[in-house]
Amino acid sequence: MEYTLVNIYVDVFSGTLYFVPNCDTERGIVEMDTFIELKAPYSNRDLEKIALSALILCHKEEPSINKKTVLQRHLKINSYKRFTENKKFISYGWSLDEGFTVTPFERERLGNGYSGLETISLGNKLESGQFAMALTRAVEIARI
Repeated sequence: MEYTLVNIYVDVFSGTLYFVPNCDTERGIVEMDTFIELKAPYSNRDLEKIALSALILCHKEEPSINKKTVLQRHLKINSYKRFTENKKFISYGWSLDEGFTVTPFERERLGNGYSGLETISLGNKLESGQFAMALTRAVEIARI
């Protein structure tokens, strides 16, 4: 694959991070039926390790056709709008052209989605701790 993409949902009450890898399908880019949970408190080393592990999972399996996301099913929340009420959203990935990028988002007030804020570009070669710092910064910038 020429790119990987992972979504992070951040529970603003517990500080838990949910990493959801994405996959190319005939329906477009879709969240996979797997996730990695990282509960607070966590170290920068743990954050970076889990984030890189989630990238490796991208494109590994075709997601099921289900109206609810994997996290809605896991957390037993029926509506996507209700699911996102207390979740910040960050997307990060790697592409052949841009290298590693991290994008914080802002939850749309009237809709069910998120709008991207300024992308943090890291290039193709990461220094130790650089990825964790960018992800932490994105969590701070993201808004619900």
